[in-house]
Amino acid sequence: MGVTYRSGHSDGRARIARGNAARHGDVRAACGIETASLVLSLIFAITFIASFAKPVYAGQDSDGIPDTADNCVQIANPDQRDSDDDGIGNACDPDLNNDGIVDARDRSLLYGAFYGTSPVNDLNGDGYVNFGDLGILYSLYNRSPGPTGIRPQITLLSPADGLITDQPDLTITGSLNIRAALTINSAPLGLNPDRSFSATTTLQPGPNAYQLTATSVTGATTQQGLSITYEPATVTINATLISIGPVVNGQVSVTGQAGSVPAGAQVTITNFDTGATITVTASADGSFSATIAAQDSQALGITATDTGNGASDAISKPVGNILGLSVTSPLNGDTLNSDLVSVSGTFNGRPNVGISVNGVTACIVGTNYYANNVPLTAGQGAIAVTGTIADGVTVAESIQVTSTAEAAIKAEVAPACGIAPLDVSFVVTDTAGGGIQTIAIDFDNNGSVDYSSTDGAAPITHIYAAEGVYAASVVVTDAAGTQHTSTHAIVAGSVQNMDAMLRSIYNGMRERLRIGAIDGAVNALNDDVRQKYRRVFEDLAPSLSTVVDQLGTIVDGAIFPEFAQYTIVQDHDGVQRAYFLEFLRGDDGVWRISGM
Repeated sequence: MGVTYRSGHSDGRARIARGNAARHGDVRAACGIETASLVLSLIFAITFIASFAKPVYAGQDSDGIPDTADNCVQIANPDQRDSDDDGIGNACDPDLNNDGIVDARDRSLLYGAFYGTSPVNDLNGDGYVNFGDLGILYSLYNRSPGPTGIRPQITLLSPADGLITDQPDLTITGSLNIRAALTINSAPLGLNPDRSFSATTTLQPGPNAYQLTATSVTGATTQQGLSITYEPATVTINATLISIGPVVNGQVSVTGQAGSVPAGAQVTITNFDTGATITVTASADGSFSATIAAQDSQALGITATDTGNGASDAISKPVGNILGLSVTSPLNGDTLNSDLVSVSGTFNGRPNVGISVNGVTACIVGTNYYANNVPLTAGQGAIAVTGTIADGVTVAESIQVTSTAEAAIKAEVAPACGIAPLDVSFVVTDTAGGGIQTIAIDFDNNGSVDYSSTDGAAPITHIYAAEGVYAASVVVTDAAGTQHTSTHAIVAGSVQNMDAMLRSIYNGMRERLRIGAIDGAVNALNDDVRQKYRRVFEDLAPSLSTVVDQLGTIVDGAIFPEFAQYTIVQDHDGVQRAYFLEFLRGDDGVWRISGM
């Protein structure tokens, strides 16, 4: 058993382009085919008659696929090819314009694609659009396509049904199994090319109900309900007025200035690593002071409860220099002749850290981070680096630089980081509109040009087979002969290192639970499931030290760019049972457990 890495499809644009190229409009002239020779007309007639002379429908099609999972129930199609992704297999879907009926408009579309290789029009899968496909069209003429046993299915990724949150803004994400019309509370919701969807909504205090409905081209519908409860925090903590002192004899002071919390509030301070907790009462001016056991690089959680029992959200504060962020390139005070810059720096190498630079997610390897195409404001401005850890602590570092010009040429790489072998696409954009003469790329910056082209629109890809950090140099010569050079960091990581980091999240949560540090343990969970499992752990608090081992042991898994799924095995009275353990990478770049 082991762990695999799966990159998935990274080039959505290529798939969109192929889909668009498969059709030539809703209605198109037959390009002369309808007025061809008598011989061709006779072939049409023979094909038409033959299509009705044989029994097209014979009940169960015996292709080995159950009717409920078969996208052509009455026509054998073991390959289940469905080029337009609507849940109806090509073998029974000559409804090329998707209006629900096979008619002359579809025939015109098929004629227009004749002798080509359009996958949507190639109904019988022989690689070409020809008379065999025409026969399939006539066999369903003036009828609906199908029938199909495939129904739309809605998979919700987040949030979890029944979520209780204190945040007013909510993003609902998920996907469909086929292309279908999707609504949320009767409002249309568009699909991405990969059939995923995302909707942002603002919650009202109390219960919030959502109904998602997917309707296929055949009219089959599926509904999925979602219930979210919004409980807004009634107490506010001003984190900027709270400071943590240095470690002295294993203790730190926590000081809140006047106005940091409500007057007379009960302030609870928790060491996320150890579970140590202390509660003090704030003064009438909202100030407080406390001392708690802690060490450098640990994190403290602080909550406040006012005299009316209203509770605040928890804030996190670091003990000492928890990340050690620094910027190594460019240097403070540098002047740059572009509004895009590659930024690199260092930190202390703490695992599972998210780092962003002016909003651009950085790639991390060891104690280094890299961010490409970081945007700059004209004139003097900041390069702001933000680091976040799972305990919620955010650390910032910044330098000042001066930008004197806009980038006339923009080169992008995607993905900039992942697991080796890493398939990377390069895209060059002429932002100034001056024209591109040549593109030259040194994929590993060894001084040798690996790619050269005069076609600025040509797709460019390179596979980084070995683990490592690469500096790809892109030199673009514009129509005026001016060269524009940019260097891009590409991190091809190790699946073993990624696996070790993800396992450490799960094992770290278990170790915190073992010592009763529940507040710290639930920081390993994402927002969708945190409160659910907090209640479970609190109910089990008296026996957590022994119950924690029953959570199970990781045996294997699969890692994707933003998602990972492992199998954990639990022992139930000598019987081993397997369960999924799932991780998601958050917007802050931190990986957390999303289900178990």
